Formats: sequence, C-alpha cells, structure tokens
Amino acid sequence: MSNAQVIPLESIDTPATTLPGFDESMNHSPSFYIWQNDPALSSYYTTIFSDGTGVTGLCLPSSLSNVLLYQFLKRTPRLTNLKLPGISDDLKKIDGSLLVKGLLAKCDLENTNKINTFTSAECLMKFYHEAGYQDAEVKIVRNEKHFSKSEDVIHENRSPTISDIHQALKDGYEVIAAIAFMKWNPVKKVWIKASSHAITIYGYSANASDSDQKITVYISNSNRMYNVNNQDPVFDIATLEINSTLEVMPEPYTNIEIKTVKGRLLNFDGKSTFLAGLILSKPN
Repeated sequence: MSNAQVIPLESIDTPATTLPGFDESMNHSPSFYIWQNDPALSSYYTTIFSDGTGVTGLCLPSSLSNVLLYQFLKRTPRLTNLKLPGISDDLKKIDGSLLVKGLLAKCDLENTNKINTFTSAECLMKFYHEAGYQDAEVKIVRNEKHFSKSEDVIHENRSPTISDIHQALKDGYEVIAAIAFMKWNPVKKVWIKASSHAITIYGYSANASDSDQKITVYISNSNRMYNVNNQDPVFDIATLEINSTLEVMPEPYTNIEIKTVKGRLLNFDGKSTFLAGLILSKPN
C-alpha cells in the first residue's frame, strides 16, 4: 500500500526495533508516514520523471505533518485536541495529502518559497496554541542570521550537536532535522550547497564511548516510499558522525555528516550530507 491512498490508523501500536549491541537505545517509529510525493500533491511537484512520479519541495510540511499525526495518535496522553485536516470523524483513517494541504493553508505556506525552518516552527506552534496546548515548546537550533517572527519559538543561534539530538529524544521532544547536500569543489576549496531536505528522527542507539561524536538514528524520510502494512514500524537507519578530517568546514552548517545504513541513501552523486539544523517540539 502506498500513501497515495488513505492511511488506516487502527494498528498504530507497533513494536519498536533497535540495533543490538548499543549501551542505550530507543525507537518510537510509528507504522505510518506522510509521503511528500503523493500524486494528490502533484500541483507542488517541481520535477516529473518518466515513470510519472515527481519530486516536491514539501519535505518540511510533510515532516511537520508526520510529527503532528504522531503526536495526535501516539503521545501519552494523546493530543486529541489537535485539529488535523484530512482525518476521518471516527479517527480511524487519514488522507495524508489533505493533512499536508491543510497545514500549508493554515500556515499561509501554499507558496512553497515561504517554507523554511522558521515558518515551519511557527506553524507547529500555531497548531499547538489553537488546540489549547499553551505550554507547548518549539525550539530551533541552527546557525542562522534570520530569526523566527514568533516570540513563542525559541531560537538557539548556533550549530546543532549530536548531543542535542540525543538529549532531545531522551527528554521527549519530537525531532525534525534539516540537512544539506553539499559537493566539494577541489579547485576553489569550498563546499557548494546542491540541495536540502528534512527528515524526522524517532529514536537513537548510542554508546557511551562515542560521547558526542557519533549516534545511530531511526528516521522517517518523507521522500521515500515505504512498504506500509500497518503492523511494522516504518523507518530507516542512519549514522550521524562528526567528520574531523574536513579541510574546510561546510559552513554555515555543521561538520556532522549523515550516512544511511539502511534505506534510501542520503549520500549520492558525489555529494555529502551534513546536519544543518533542528526543530524540536514538545506539545505538553
């Protein structure tokens, strides 16, 4: 079943899976996800391939939708006051494309050029406040000259660390990671940004000996079509590791490099993937 169809939500309590051999692990990956390349979102496609599939600029809205749906269904207590577009009256199914479209409309992001880390964080806070969760926390950790227009969104204007991800997940935050695909120019000796993406991180496995140098994470990648059977968790496995051998830092991003262990590759065509920033949210 692809998420071009309505997503059934009856079997949401799936067993978490982690890799063996780690000192510490947790994985809260759900059995569902929002697919940014849903044909119902075709009006937002920027590229159409010969097989009829497309690529959209909707990775952040899809990640936001994933987080909101997860919090609505899986949080304890469940955040049933969240008004999610596309969900059925009996709460047993949801149209993922309607959720994304509704989010874009509510947050005035239908012009996708407006979508960035800050408008996305503000959008999350808007959903929480309208649902009555006034104590919700939304935080951006990113080295960025721009700031959120919302006084309720905290911006830590610095490069995120591996410890930030580790601690946020331990403290019960949902984590959206902004990543940058960059290519090294050996002549000019500079990193050149090729594109960017957003993924949702639902858990981690870590060893004390790695400290803040390396972590394995369990991610949902909205640009990947998973095999959804509503029984097994839906996730990929990736490693985040500080690359201390870089000749030049990929500023303004971090030197934390992301490599996929299982699932769709995040490194391709000679490009390297670096952590750019984090959106952390905890609605209660």
